[in-house]
Amino acid sequence: MLVYGRILHTDETRRLLEVVFRKQRKTCYVQRAQFNRLQEFLHPGNFVVLSIKRIEKKRGMRRHVVEAVKRIVRPSPRRPLVLYSETDIRTETVRFLNSLGKKLFLDLEMSMHPYYKDKDFKQEIIQAGYVLISSEGEVLETFRGFVRPTRHKRITKRTRKFLGVTQEEIDSGLSYKDFHAHLQKLVRTHRPAVIVWGKNDILALRESYGINRLPPIRPRIRFVNLLELYKTFYGLKDDVGLLTAYNSHGEEKDDQRHDAYDDALMTKTIFDNFLEEINALQPRFPKRS
Repeated sequence: MLVYGRILHTDETRRLLEVVFRKQRKTCYVQRAQFNRLQEFLHPGNFVVLSIKRIEKKRGMRRHVVEAVKRIVRPSPRRPLVLYSETDIRTETVRFLNSLGKKLFLDLEMSMHPYYKDKDFKQEIIQAGYVLISSEGEVLETFRGFVRPTRHKRITKRTRKFLGVTQEEIDSGLSYKDFHAHLQKLVRTHRPAVIVWGKNDILALRESYGINRLPPIRPRIRFVNLLELYKTFYGLKDDVGLLTAYNSHGEEKDDQRHDAYDDALMTKTIFDNFLEEINALQPRFPKRS
């Protein structure tokens, strides 16, 4: 069901929109993630197109629960201004992913806090895995390796149990300085889009520079958070786990080893299947040479 019309009132605290639809006032509830993302456009006077999931009564109020905000338009005497369009977002996602050129699918595993509280503990990169792909889809380079932590050289029992690694394996890895130099050379040589699942790896890499007193990788890494693109394209509210996304496109895997290289390969598989699916739904755009 669609509800469309002019916004009369916006209740930012309760995330409610009062919309005139077919000469009737409808109260529409927008879920937190969607409301926060589009709040700057949900002003009285603007026109909206809303996809309704269900109608419910809460605290005596009959309200329409919004499944997705499809379109927001600001009226104008000359030409209405489209502030947001789900269709345009999807089209741009397809165009963007097809234009990426070389891609580096990266995953990092981090040390974990001890079971007791330690306010001085800092998580550090202890394993990295990646797959570098050419613009034509050929595998150019792969990497799987451990990285020795700088600040907390002994990994915790929680880390050993969760990741299934030993202290000896960590001790045999690269120093962080060597890992940094390796990644620096790769980024400088190939200038790939670095594709990760979620923001944790992005934050971990940025924080690692300060922990190890080394400069950020240059040129600046062009990160692509595939999870956010995936959620936006499908209109999902909650995060999707790597294994769940992997299995949702016809792949079969019972559990996740939390091995950096395996997770990088899973990210690549999700990307390939996602891109194939959205290309089938949208017009194709030329790839960047």
